[in-house]
This record gives sequence, structure tokens and C-alpha cells, in this order.
Amino acid sequence: MFLKKVMDRLFYTCEHNSYLIHRDQLEKLPVLPRLRMWMHLRYCKACRNFKKQTEKLEMILKKYTQSGAASSNSEKLDPKVKDKIREELREKLSR
Repeated sequence: MFLKKVMDRLFYTCEHNSYLIHRDQLEKLPVLPRLRMWMHLRYCKACRNFKKQTEKLEMILKKYTQSGAASSNSEKLDPKVKDKIREELREKLSR
């Protein structure tokens, strides 16, 4: 019981760590949360992979939005395809 309390204080859960990974992309984390996130990443391979994937996704999104492709691609989408996507989303949400 004592060890669990100590571990909970030292290490973040994967859920909290994923939140911090996203937050770290938006703003620089304070020293203590950054250290605890780093400690968690040392022993959790899943969170290390998640961090790499989010960093790669962030890089792709920045390139995509800076190139202006986001606005030009959305105009090129056929209205029939848009309607089909909307309909499929409605079906999935109604389940």
C-alpha cells in the first residue's frame, strides 16, 4: 500500500502522461511535470510511441496548414462525397 502511494506520487499514469504530451506541444511545461513525464517515458514504451506519433502528426499538420493545402483541398471535395461522409457519420452517431 505504501509503495503504491509512493509510485503514484512519483510517476504519472499513461492517461495523464498523454495529456501532458499534448500540453507540452502547446506550451512549455514547468520543471516538475516535465521531469515526471520524462520519468514515465523512460519505462513506458507505449507512451514513448504515442509521443513520437503525436510529434510526427504535429509536424505534418504544420506543413499542411502552412502550405495552404488545407483551404484548397476542402474546396475540391465533391459535394456528393461530403454528403456521403455526413450520412455515414450520422449513422455511426445514432448507434
